[in-house]
Amino acid sequence: MTGRAWWGGVVVAAAHFVAQVATMMFGIGRGLARFDHGGDPTLAERLFEACAMLLQFPLVLLVRSLPVGGSGQWGWMILLANSALWGVAATAVWRLMAR
Repeated sequence: MTGRAWWGGVVVAAAHFVAQVATMMFGIGRGLARFDHGGDPTLAERLFEACAMLLQFPLVLLVRSLPVGGSGQWGWMILLANSALWGVAATAVWRLMAR
């Protein structure tokens, strides 16, 4: 694997992890803000929820369907592994396009 492709994968994985955590935190924060009055989610909240679901694909959604827990440090490890998977996929696509 070339150094350029590897670093591209690392950048994609890091950016993916930051985006994944940011969308999760935004969703949690907005959900708690609506908690008192019980209103429906806004369009922005629904869009961020859709983005979070996309960013959590495939590993987080797979783990959620299994009868194992993903809380605490294991939850962060699952998020990191999911981001690493996206980085590996980006590296593979980069290498295929370079041919």
